[in-house]
Amino acid sequence: MLREWPRGRKWGRSHGHLSARLAVGFDYDRLPDGYYDKIFRRSSGMQSKWHHLKFARVRELLPPFDLHLDVGCGAGTFISTLRGPGRSIGVDISDRQIRYAWEHCRSQMHEFQTVDSGPLPFRRNTFDVVTALELMEHLTPEDGLRLMNEVHRVLKPQGCFILSTPNYGALAFPLEWLVGHLSEVSYADQHIKQYKKESLESLLRRCGFEIEVLEGHLLLAPFMAAVGWKFADRVARMEPSSLVKRVGHLLFAKGIKRCPREVTTAAPAHPAEGRMR
Repeated sequence: MLREWPRGRKWGRSHGHLSARLAVGFDYDRLPDGYYDKIFRRSSGMQSKWHHLKFARVRELLPPFDLHLDVGCGAGTFISTLRGPGRSIGVDISDRQIRYAWEHCRSQMHEFQTVDSGPLPFRRNTFDVVTALELMEHLTPEDGLRLMNEVHRVLKPQGCFILSTPNYGALAFPLEWLVGHLSEVSYADQHIKQYKKESLESLLRRCGFEIEVLEGHLLLAPFMAAVGWKFADRVARMEPSSLVKRVGHLLFAKGIKRCPREVTTAAPAHPAEGRMR
C-alpha cells in the first residue's frame, strides 16, 4: 500500500509513448480541485445525476476483480463508489486532482498516484480490469491508440477494458452546446475526438479487444433530476432499453483481452499538456 501522496515521477523502461496531450487551448488547471467530485457528491441537479447513473452502469459491467486500474481517474470519484473486496488504483497526470483524491477518496483498498506522460508504470499482465471513463474524447486519435495499446499491455489475459465516451452518432453535439450554455465548463472546447459506435468498435478491435458490450446509455433520465432526484431514477427504469442502447448520449464499451497480439505503434507525440481527464 502507498503510505504518502505519490507525486509525479519518471518511470522506468518505456513500452512506447503514451501522450497526455489534450484539447489545444483549454487549460485544465482552470478546473477547481475536485470539481467533478463535488458535483457528484451534492446529489442534486442534472449534472450530478448524470454521474450517478453513469457510475451505476459501470459497476454493473464490472466483473469480480482482485486488481483494477482507473486511467484518468481525476479526483478519484468513481473508485470511491466501489465497495467490493478488490483493490483499485487510480492514475492521472494532474498532481492537483490526485492530491484531492488522496485526501478525500483514499482507503485501504483505494490508492491514487500521479503518472507522467509516458507509458503506464505497470508490468505486463497486471490488472483484471481497466476503466477509462469519459477520457478518450479528450485525446487525439494517435494518443487514443497509444492508450488502448497500453491498456491491452497491462491487462491480464481474459481481462476486461470498460470505457465510456460521448455518443456522436446520437445527440452529443446538441448536448454539448446545451451544457456549454448552462455550465461554467465548455465541453466543446475539450472534446477533440468524436466517437461513434463504428469508429469505437474499429479502434477496440484494432488494439486486440473482443467486444462484449457496445451500446448507448443515458437518454432523458439525468435531465429529469431537474424535476426530482428520485423521479429521474424512475424515468431511467422506464425508458425503453432498446432505444437507450441505440441513441443514448454516452457510449459504453466492454472489451476482453483474449490472446497475445502485435502492438500497433504510432509516431511519438509532443510533450504532454494538461491532464488526462
